[in-house]
Amino acid sequence: MDNYQEEIIKKLSSLEEILKRKDKKFLTFKEACDYLGFSKSFLYKLTSKNMIPHHKPTGRKIFFFKNDLEKWVTTNSFIERLWDNRN
Repeated sequence: MDNYQEEIIKKLSSLEEILKRKDKKFLTFKEACDYLGFSKSFLYKLTSKNMIPHHKPTGRKIFFFKNDLEKWVTTNSFIERLWDNRN
């Protein structure tokens, strides 16, 4: 398989993951990083400072409600600019 085919397979896999998450109401930490386009360290800083809505039902794993993230992005002008530049 050449690089071109490998690149197409990667992109298709990425699209498949996005479509799977489309109707999800909550996201895992990694999914939230991908959804927002943030690095893990940046998102962790936001959660540790309670600057972003998140939930820790078991005290360890962090989850995010998708609607909360969308509201948060649109009410935070700095983050909104990051979000707009991403698209």
